[in-house]
Amino acid sequence: METAQTPPGSLAEGKPFGRYRLIELLGRGGMGAVWRAYDTVMDRTVALKVLPEEFANDDVYQERFRREAHAAAGLDEPHVVPIYDFGQIEGRLFVTMRLIRGRDLHSMLADGPLPPARALAIIDQIASALHAAHRIGLVHRDVKPSNILVAEHDFAYLIDFGIARAVGETSLTRAGTVIGTWAYMAPERISTGQNDPRGDIYALACVLYECLTGLPPFPGKSIEQQITAHLTMPPPRPSMMHAGLPPQLDQVIATGMAKDPGQRYATTLELASAAKDAITTPALRPNPSPAAPTMAAPHVVLNTELQRPPAGVIGDAAPTQLGSPGAPSHPGLPVQPPEGPPPPAGARRRGFSTRGKAAIGLGAAAVLAAVIVTTAVIAGGNGAGKHSGVEASGSGATSSVSNPVTTPPTSSSTEPTETTMSLSGSWSGPVSGDQSGFDVTADIVDGAQLTGTVSYPQLGCAGTWTQHGVGDNGARLISERITRGKCVPAEVTLTPRNDGTLSYMSTYYAASQHRNFTIYATMRRSAIG
Repeated sequence: METAQTPPGSLAEGKPFGRYRLIELLGRGGMGAVWRAYDTVMDRTVALKVLPEEFANDDVYQERFRREAHAAAGLDEPHVVPIYDFGQIEGRLFVTMRLIRGRDLHSMLADGPLPPARALAIIDQIASALHAAHRIGLVHRDVKPSNILVAEHDFAYLIDFGIARAVGETSLTRAGTVIGTWAYMAPERISTGQNDPRGDIYALACVLYECLTGLPPFPGKSIEQQITAHLTMPPPRPSMMHAGLPPQLDQVIATGMAKDPGQRYATTLELASAAKDAITTPALRPNPSPAAPTMAAPHVVLNTELQRPPAGVIGDAAPTQLGSPGAPSHPGLPVQPPEGPPPPAGARRRGFSTRGKAAIGLGAAAVLAAVIVTTAVIAGGNGAGKHSGVEASGSGATSSVSNPVTTPPTSSSTEPTETTMSLSGSWSGPVSGDQSGFDVTADIVDGAQLTGTVSYPQLGCAGTWTQHGVGDNGARLISERITRGKCVPAEVTLTPRNDGTLSYMSTYYAASQHRNFTIYATMRRSAIG
């Protein structure tokens, strides 16, 4: 293990770092910088990851880093990047590993979704890497496209096991730090801090969805939107987001992203196997023929698309040497959405204990408040400015944040309610979120299954609502079908609140922007008479 000291100074190309000579900065993220470097002792080129200076001053983190790096170095799995060395130089923690010449999956998906067979081939390899880690008690905790490298012949590697965590080692963590990326974080990790392999299974299902559609499952612009979606929104249906995908994949995503960790697949291998079966087994029922592709999102699309890093640069790995996959076209969504998946029933529950849905069923506002406190602790408590350390995009940096975010209202009058309040009546409210400047109005009949008509008057659109499920806090899960106008169909969540209002959240695919949009409204019931 390297322990040598070198002359003090900032890291720069051509300078020595212990026995390593820095050649080229390959990428920088929330957990450090990655260099292409030359090992003067072993006479080879390596990928050298140097962690931020503050981590070396944290004795608890140092202990965890060394223990987990040692465990990860012992992983004998072809799809885990081999670790060569780790330690401390110039007061900086570092780890060296094999230099992989390839492209990270995040930059590949910037070109559009992958063909299902190719996506499943990559996911299958990453599932094998995770399964090997889980068998020796390691949890990755940050499975995301930018931590997956794809080399020649689509040989895939999982990287960044340096922040992995041994199951049960709750004491070995930096105080107050949430490790992971919000876009792929399992609900129980947000609500209770629970960490076990099932969180990696959830994250891998999120990555599978993104491979198939080109979009993260809940692409909100803010941390608040993403947390709320992970806690309350149903798993998205890939067949609704991208025409041509078999509806059997909807069930795979629904099971892999189940809110209750005990309802997910027991292992990553089971998830990968179910996904392969979904694209190779003939459908038991015909897929509804799509109507003519819609030409526009429900309203004028603003230029608010999240920025991705330039293709060809791997955030924490090596520069690409491979060609870019072609960008597939987005044919738009059918006016009639495909039938939704049945409740997850195929997941087996062996291997890990089940804590049930009660552990996840915290109000989203209360969980957000806890997250805000966490980010304030990490930031040092000054509370100034906007959050900057956690990106709300597909490859956001791990959440070592520098400033707290603004907390949404959490008074009891606006918290979700679990009462059986009837939603029958006429409702309306102004829309905000990814787009705004129009209203949503609805006439609801609330019975054994909620139905209703909906309109967006300023857009000249109208349609129908049909309930297909129930979420946390009495939320009604709605499929929206557009019958008039050029708006696209959407998945809608209606949540009654204690003050008598109705929280509306709608997610739909904007073909002109090649991504999902999410809009919100507080709907109020019209007075009778």
